[in-house]
Amino acid sequence: MKDIRTGQEEEEMENITGVFGILGAFLFCLAALLFISRRLLRYVFKENRFLKKVSVKLSRIHPYLGYAMVAVVSIHAALVLR
Repeated sequence: MKDIRTGQEEEEMENITGVFGILGAFLFCLAALLFISRRLLRYVFKENRFLKKVSVKLSRIHPYLGYAMVAVVSIHAALVLR
């Protein structure tokens, strides 16, 4: 079965794939920010209130970031491999 798409449909698909790719990268950066903030807090700034607040807030949303990242990256991969 051949997949026949017009140029406009192909362009829309590339745009949607790009949005999912950027969203996946953004979620990854947020998840990595937790790791970075904890390392900074442990080794560089011992008693920084701001880093503690950021670390606590990121710790709360970390599992949800992981679930969202798996979903977004799966959709992105399915669109790219289509």
